[in-house]
Amino acid sequence: MRKKRPDGEASIEHLPSSKCRVKFTTNTGQRDNTTAYPTEEEAEGVRRAIVERLATENLASVGGVTFRQYGAHCLDRRERFGVRGIDTERYRWKWWLATTPFADRPLATIQRREIRAWLDTLRTAKVRIPGKDERGKRNLSPQSIKHVLGLAKIIFGMAVEEEILDENPADGIKLPKQLRTHEPWTFLNAKEQQKLTTCETVSLPDRLRIQFAIGTGLRQGEQWNLEISDVILDGDDPHVVVRYGSKGKPPKNGKIRRVPLFGMAHEGVCQWLELLPKFAPKNPFGLLWPGKNGGRIPRSKTYYSDSTMPKQNGRGHKGFDFRDALKAAGIKRRVRWHNLRHTCASSLVAGWWGGRPWRLEEVREMLGHTSIKVTERYAHFAPGALRNVANATRPTVHGLSGRSI
Repeated sequence: MRKKRPDGEASIEHLPSSKCRVKFTTNTGQRDNTTAYPTEEEAEGVRRAIVERLATENLASVGGVTFRQYGAHCLDRRERFGVRGIDTERYRWKWWLATTPFADRPLATIQRREIRAWLDTLRTAKVRIPGKDERGKRNLSPQSIKHVLGLAKIIFGMAVEEEILDENPADGIKLPKQLRTHEPWTFLNAKEQQKLTTCETVSLPDRLRIQFAIGTGLRQGEQWNLEISDVILDGDDPHVVVRYGSKGKPPKNGKIRRVPLFGMAHEGVCQWLELLPKFAPKNPFGLLWPGKNGGRIPRSKTYYSDSTMPKQNGRGHKGFDFRDALKAAGIKRRVRWHNLRHTCASSLVAGWWGGRPWRLEEVREMLGHTSIKVTERYAHFAPGALRNVANATRPTVHGLSGRSI
């Protein structure tokens, strides 16, 4: 006896004509099928669309769908759509959103004041950050809370689009402005950059990786997925073409960009291309910065594996720990690999690498920021306007004209 297809599911049927069609069962149990498509790929695209529509109809028909149920549905849908950073979103969902006081409440009953109360709890409660460092219980950072709220807005917003809700209860909620007495991010000054890139205790391949990261400002995923074919060294305009932010996926802003190679980045990549064939004889993906075994280097805040380090106790490569490199160079501050990107931007705006200081619009283009507001965090490094005004001002004491104080 042929097994009945469950409600809300679809499958591909191969026809004698070599074409394919999609057979599906609606949420009410009615069987149906589509027209024939010339290729299985086209039919598969239609099948996924039908399953998505049926899942949406099923959720919409259940007026009491809870925040937990709908949130899981949204994350699955975003993963199918190839949304960047879905693993991070699932982490935030698991630890901060799926544990809200209203997680098991119907979406339609959740009110704005409840979301505000939940955010207040996140700002004040001491928590142990799952899977993070060993610093014990502490407050969730304002930036983390901002990301959690952003994901909540996405979930409620999707419910509005699918006509499950009339309005987004999280829309318009803003977090208090954070007042700081220190920089929210770290960068290396010119002296520290030199110490790190010339430290002979760090292996040459690792120094060149660091040198390239500082000189180009590429995000870690962009650097590790850069291909040799996108490195242009001939002519008067040496540059790299940044196409990927992770394996097979575009950069963060979704746009391809050209990043000029000059100074330490140009010197480093030229030296690296001579070393690369010996360092990684097998490089099946044609990567500019492969691991020693030819694979892609994974992203990390402090280290990457498959490096030039020797095996530890026969357990494979320990990998390169960026903290060890900082320590060897005499840099005792807490610096993450991503801070090398901040170092590039700060150096360009401040003019530390010679030539004229770069304008914020130029830095934005090089780093691939989606908005000039992101680049404006580096504005205070610009040495121009305020210093010129200050030098032109000759303060005097009232009544003692001409005598400077």
